Amino acid sequence: MLTQQLESEQLISKSPPENKQLPESLTVPDQNKPTIPALAIMYVYLAKHGGQSISKQNMGKIAKEYGFTSINSGTDLRNNFLKYKQDSNRLNVNTENKKSAREHLRRFELILPILEKQNHTAFEEANNDFKKVNELYEKHFPI
Repeated sequence: MLTQQLESEQLISKSPPENKQLPESLTVPDQNKPTIPALAIMYVYLAKHGGQSISKQNMGKIAKEYGFTSINSGTDLRNNFLKYKQDSNRLNVNTENKKSAREHLRRFELILPILEKQNHTAFEEANNDFKKVNELYEKHFPI
């Protein structure tokens, strides 16, 4: 019992001072911040409605604009953009894995408020597609 208390106190004393920020890898992610796959989907809709697409030239810059600073973030963003550019990847859910299917729905939930402010026609298409994906999810994973 005393050993557990000492270990607990040592862990507390090792926590960083309140004025120090934790490294990015140890911070709690913002639940409303779009993920790289979500950003890629958003840019698919923006590109379809007059916005820029993700290219080798701008992939790193776009990733950094949204707070993704890893050396691979731009490449990951572009690869996801190319993946989700295909309707079959963007408009389907993984019917064998409920968590994966729910994560795909969450991607739409994260980007819809942004699209609504940036490009209304892109928002309308994304919202219609979200409804289709949600129907697939509910069909395969009834409540």
